[in-house]
Parts: sequence; C-alpha cells; structure tokens
Amino acid sequence: MTKTMPQAEYRQGLHELAEAIREGCKVRPRQTFRHLRSGADGACALGAVAAARKLPFRWNALYDAFPVLETGVTVRTATHHCKFDNPDLFEAIVCLNDHLKLSREEIAGWLELK
Repeated sequence: MTKTMPQAEYRQGLHELAEAIREGCKVRPRQTFRHLRSGADGACALGAVAAARKLPFRWNALYDAFPVLETGVTVRTATHHCKFDNPDLFEAIVCLNDHLKLSREEIAGWLELK
C-alpha cells in the first residue's frame, strides 16, 4: 500500500535517499543485483542506503528509516518493465537496479529529478 506525504517532506526524503545511495557507493563500491548486499563490498541501490546509514540489511529497516520509500510512483516510464502494478518508491528503485540495471548513481540522480 502506498502512502502520501506533504510535498516538502517528500522532496527532503528524496534528497536524503539520493545522498544515502551516493554515500553507500563509497562504502560498498560494487553494485549487486537481486540482493541488498553481497560480500564485503557489494550492495544494490537500497543496500547502499543501508550501508551508508549503518542500518540492518533488511527491507523493514529501510522503510522505517526512509518513509518516502512507501510513497507511490506516478511516472510509469521508469518502471514499465517491472512486475509491480502500482509500485511504491521502494519497488521502483528495485526495478531500476535489478531489471533496468541502472547504476546506483543514475538512480540517485533519478530521485533528485522527481
């Protein structure tokens, strides 16, 4: 179920998420697919967030730390290849990372353009 939030809070959440992805890329420089982390240096986009914020590598920890992940995605062009019918931001990021194979830096840039 997707949630809504005030625009200013939404924009701030997107910015914080993008920054966490970029920081996490420094901590875990190797991008992974279909897993939050792999080995000592690998992480997907959301795994990079967990690494940057020193969160447990669990989905619920990410949702708790970044409520913006539960907001709906209205731009379907980025997620049209995904299996999700009405993706929340979390699912859209999974799609961009795992299915479309965007780099984590590209995903961070996409977040800041939303």
